[in-house]
Amino acid sequence: MAGVAGMGLMHVVTVPRIDGYELTALCDVAPEPLERAAGLAADAALFTDFDAFCSSRVADAVVIATPNAFHADNVSRALEAGLHVYCEKPLGVTVGECRTIADLARSAGRRIQIGFQHRFQHGYASAKRIVEADEIGPLRRADLRATDWFRPNNYFSLRPWRARWQQAGGGVLMLQAIHQLDAYLWIAGMPSRVTAKAWRARPDVEVEDDVYAVLEFANGARGMLTASTLDPGGTNRIELTGDCGAIRAEGERLRTGRWDDATSTMLRERKDPFEAVPVTWENIEQTGDAMTFDECVAACHRDFVDAVDSGREPLNNASEATKSVEVANAVYLSALTGEPVDLPLDTDRYQSAFKQLCAGELSLPSVAFS
Repeated sequence: MAGVAGMGLMHVVTVPRIDGYELTALCDVAPEPLERAAGLAADAALFTDFDAFCSSRVADAVVIATPNAFHADNVSRALEAGLHVYCEKPLGVTVGECRTIADLARSAGRRIQIGFQHRFQHGYASAKRIVEADEIGPLRRADLRATDWFRPNNYFSLRPWRARWQQAGGGVLMLQAIHQLDAYLWIAGMPSRVTAKAWRARPDVEVEDDVYAVLEFANGARGMLTASTLDPGGTNRIELTGDCGAIRAEGERLRTGRWDDATSTMLRERKDPFEAVPVTWENIEQTGDAMTFDECVAACHRDFVDAVDSGREPLNNASEATKSVEVANAVYLSALTGEPVDLPLDTDRYQSAFKQLCAGELSLPSVAFS
């Protein structure tokens, strides 16, 4: 276990409960969190140097929960040492470094799982199955609203790295809503174009608090992405509308709507311009044990252990984890340039913009929030 403060401490508690896991070592550069974590894992070896841990051979795999900016480097070094890796989100802060890690994982023959626990939530997992089974027909609209991440200003004061492009890689879209963004892309697929706006509302914070983006898909479908850390009454919702049905997924809750004729058929053939379309709505019952966030974290770990044991790819492998970072990067680039950005994203173009953001040569617009 590398990085045992914050989310890392949850992994320290969770790992011993998973069949096939044994917590053999803890690593952190800061003595205080390391001492606190050691109190929960008395038999674990303690390290303050990541390379020393990787080369110690006391573990077959490492769970990485360090700040965002260190993820790509930590994962690379762990893979080079022959370890399997479970890394907290995001895999990296730029799409370029994520693509490099995905290539490295393939060549190393190691398994990588990224901590996108929302894929295991009942509502999102069921929505994925319904879309894959083509039960609502081709997607026409796919909206994501991830505004349930309210954070007061001291969230950034407690961990100053969260406020900086260089360390965090972004604000709400990289630190919080990337969970829902990953689930959304898993269900709806990758867009082909992004047009976005993003703003800062805190004077001492470089990264964004509010994001709005229009997503366009190759099949003509469209969607709206909204994310914020400024809304105390925020929403966690994915809404999908297909040719013959709809899905409303809110974490562990899922509702589906069905109509008899395909929308494309009704548009052509209906004669009464004001005739209502009967829609049958159904609440889909919860199944499985991945409902709360803690349960989803455990489910993500179980999937990782099974992938290592069986040799298959984990659900949240490096290639999958690259997608949310690519879209987030595209949102930032569009917000900075005021222009649509096509995907796949030009790695060099975003890297240049990111360097300017880190250096303070570029910035997102600031809006007063009082």
